Amino acid sequence: MADYEKDPNSPGYHRPEHAQHEAHRELVRDVCAGTLRLREKAATYLPKHTAEHADEWKLRIGRAVLFNVTLKTLDTLVGIAFKKEPQLGKDVPEATQLQLKDCDLAGTHWAVFLKLLFRDVMQDGLAGILVDMPPALPEGATLADEQAAGLRPYFVKYTADQIVNWRTNEKGQLTLLVLEEESTEPVGAYGVGEVCRYRVLTPGAWEVWREVEDENTKQKKLIPEVNPDGSPMKGTTLLPVIPFAPAYARKDGVMQSAPPLLELANLNLRHFQDASDYSTSLYVGSNPLMFFSGVSSDFKLESTGPYAYVKEQDPLAKAIYLEVSGAAYSAVSANLKDLIDQMQALVLSLRVSNFVQKTATEDRQDALREESYLATAVRGLRDCTELALWFVALYSDRNAITGGTVELGADLDDVPMTSQELQVLHQSVAAGIHTKETVWKIEASAGVLPQDFDPKAEAAALQAEKQAAMDAAAQAFNGGFVA
Repeated sequence: MADYEKDPNSPGYHRPEHAQHEAHRELVRDVCAGTLRLREKAATYLPKHTAEHADEWKLRIGRAVLFNVTLKTLDTLVGIAFKKEPQLGKDVPEATQLQLKDCDLAGTHWAVFLKLLFRDVMQDGLAGILVDMPPALPEGATLADEQAAGLRPYFVKYTADQIVNWRTNEKGQLTLLVLEEESTEPVGAYGVGEVCRYRVLTPGAWEVWREVEDENTKQKKLIPEVNPDGSPMKGTTLLPVIPFAPAYARKDGVMQSAPPLLELANLNLRHFQDASDYSTSLYVGSNPLMFFSGVSSDFKLESTGPYAYVKEQDPLAKAIYLEVSGAAYSAVSANLKDLIDQMQALVLSLRVSNFVQKTATEDRQDALREESYLATAVRGLRDCTELALWFVALYSDRNAITGGTVELGADLDDVPMTSQELQVLHQSVAAGIHTKETVWKIEASAGVLPQDFDPKAEAAALQAEKQAAMDAAAQAFNGGFVA
């Protein structure tokens, strides 16, 4: 961390809350990135054992393969949310609808942009849209001049790790926002170099700072960024607000949200580590060690492997293979299966709400906690998009109170379920995690129950069957006792 990141008087200051979920986000990203990423970070995810030699550790790392449930779940959740094409409401101005066909000035349709944004939200827990505007016309230009020049607002996507500092007023409105931007720029005739900038936004204004290295101290510091013509890279928006719309998945504060896949990624990582140990144990166990006894001090093994042979004059000399019994293999294999079952249950919980009944006195925030993470994140994305549409409208009409509505394609009442997920549900009843009534509600939402299914009648029938079984057992016991 650079010194300026800890200096509250620096435009690049990082709020402590910024790092609160950063380690969690990094873990989820690494697991989603797959086997090669985890191998690259083996010192963290597959640390070397105390008595393990470097070459043995390298062998263990090379054999480790991730069963990437986390990435598959991420893709599935995004796919469910965008199963149908999102639609702009009729209250969105026609001019805005036309502009959103290229919402980022890079040819990206707004629906595609939202899908990419939502993937970041589900992976990191937080992302946002900055509704930016091309450089302003010379001082004195009017709104009509901007429109005549074809200047229009556009979307820029920012991920959770780029949102480093913020302030809000008593109404919860942003009064300061600092966004970190990593990019490249030309170096020499053909090269490129990385550059770090900080975009500082306040209501009605913005400026950009650039990270450089001090020639004397060799410490990193920030200086005002300049345009190619040497003018300061800053300007005004003439807006009464900071045009940034955040989208949350598991909000726990302003610009703070936990990754919804964190618990799943932790289990997935545990499975990766245990599977690595299991694979290494199988490899070692299937390659028994040759043991020699009674050989002379000048004995030399001619060859080794399945066809090794020994030539020794001493009749007491012998060679045997030493191998592990493998007694623990079945227990380790069962543990791996248990981890997969736990991951399947977590995947289901991400998609299906708890179906806990709320009283009329309980507030909306408590009710939202009972929704699935997917449902909460989808609603958060809708709010984010409608806020961004309002910012678009503000650029054209400073008195606009709305920019229109959006309807996302997800039908969260229609929860498709696989046979494995249904099996997990039934197992949860046997384990006492859910009641039959809860499982019926989930199955009803998934459309796997008959249309005329009556929960009360089903419960009564189950109770009658249970009582009949108990009566039959009692009769059999009494009959045997009399005999």
